[in-house]
Amino acid sequence: MIIATILVIVVLGKTIGILDFFNRPINNESLVDGANVAGNVLKIISRILFGFQIILLVMLVYFGFKTGRNYNPKKNTKHKKGFR
Repeated sequence: MIIATILVIVVLGKTIGILDFFNRPINNESLVDGANVAGNVLKIISRILFGFQIILLVMLVYFGFKTGRNYNPKKNTKHKKGFR
């Protein structure tokens, strides 16, 4: 579960980078009269994905901390005598 969450965070980071790349104006031209609708939509999607990525990161930290607190090495062993 932890590895899957880390991979989702990485994929979201790359997707945000791609969306930001396509969001830039072509040849550094600025639009004076109108708004770039497609650019605004890509920027909104990029920000939503960034927020989702932060939420996943916070959840990963919380559940990792919770797992560490609940771990009991004496209770979770499959054998009683240990390795020889």
